Amino acid sequence: SSIEGMRKIAENLEKVYVQKKERIFSIGETGDAFYIVLDGEIRIHDKNDYSYSVIRKNQYFGDYALLDSTVRAASATAMVDTEMLRISRSSFVQLMAGNINIMRGVISSLIEKIQTQVELEKKIEKRNRILQQQKEEIRTQHDALSLQHFEIEKQRDQIVVKNTMLEEQTEEITVQRNVLAKNQSELRSSIHYAENIQKALLPIKKKIKKSLPESFVFYRPKDIVSGDFYWFKKTKNRILLAAGDSTGHGIPGAFMSILGISALDQIVKKSSFDDVSKILTKLRKKIKKFLHQNTDDSVLRDGMDMAICSINLEEMQMQFAGAFRPLYLIRKGELIEYKGDRQPISVYVNEKKFTKHSISLQKDDVFYIFSDGYVDQFGGEQKKKMKIVRFKELLLQISHLSMKKQHKKIEEYMEKWQQNMEQVDDMLIIGFRF
Repeated sequence: SSIEGMRKIAENLEKVYVQKKERIFSIGETGDAFYIVLDGEIRIHDKNDYSYSVIRKNQYFGDYALLDSTVRAASATAMVDTEMLRISRSSFVQLMAGNINIMRGVISSLIEKIQTQVELEKKIEKRNRILQQQKEEIRTQHDALSLQHFEIEKQRDQIVVKNTMLEEQTEEITVQRNVLAKNQSELRSSIHYAENIQKALLPIKKKIKKSLPESFVFYRPKDIVSGDFYWFKKTKNRILLAAGDSTGHGIPGAFMSILGISALDQIVKKSSFDDVSKILTKLRKKIKKFLHQNTDDSVLRDGMDMAICSINLEEMQMQFAGAFRPLYLIRKGELIEYKGDRQPISVYVNEKKFTKHSISLQKDDVFYIFSDGYVDQFGGEQKKKMKIVRFKELLLQISHLSMKKQHKKIEEYMEKWQQNMEQVDDMLIIGFRF
């Protein structure tokens, strides 16, 4: 509960007191704690004593130390006698691991802070362009004055004034460049932290190979982190395998994928593997609840598309259900498509039950589930989307090969198709053969 979460937070907080001019931490030190000011003032500054900000009552600082052990980008010094609350990274990690509500709060705060930093970078970049233009104008005027020898005495005072302005603006550019570098460093740390979380949640490919020796996972995020994700679970006689495509890519898509993986893990712990359509229904319910999508008129329509399979190797039977994503079966040289339902895993106008497809497996059957990133990539001679027709032709051409060789062919085909064009979306293709 929220009360229990607050109690756990309170147990981990330590009250500390610092005197005026006392240093809390210095630039270059490894961060290991987060602080909340109860009374007093803390100044955040660089090694030259340039102040970035002043932290006052009920404000906080040092929050990145809770997520990563990178060195402090600035120093913190008490301006007056100050009372604070302190929580160490080790205590916070233990607390976060046992409380999903706190984890959600950290994720929301991280997204908000990253968005704020991006807006700040845009403003600084715009200001730098203006300052650089002014600097060039002053230099041009300075050169012109130097050539007009007969006006040197008359214009000397003006030159002195303009040189002073140039020095001040150069100093301002330097300060803003340092702020921008600090923000970029924090942003990179946040992205890599999200990457580590996502990698830890994604299944290990060797485990999939152990259960499905003839299989491959082609996974190519557009950015460092991805909105596409794959998921795998195994019991004594069943295998669950899913390919998810979250709304967006990068940091927002990655957090949505983390939510999807966590929700699937919770669902299969509490229910059987017997019906994949029910798994998708329960997943939709969890996503809507987490994102507060209460009605069809909800503003936030983020969610995900998904293809999910449940495989019974003893009975040679497989189930499939899809949310806007299909399943392809290639059997004896023919491609058979099992269409997913035309509804996402999120709030939707015409929500209905997901359809369960039952398939009797035959030797040498080859199956593919995938996101839309591969077929939506621009390339080729005409710089157009690949589209599904070309993708189907590619699968038919390579389906007789081993899954390892198929993975290589899919990689090579994309390299040739994309050429030097920018990747437009995350890419995920999972193939397996019986």
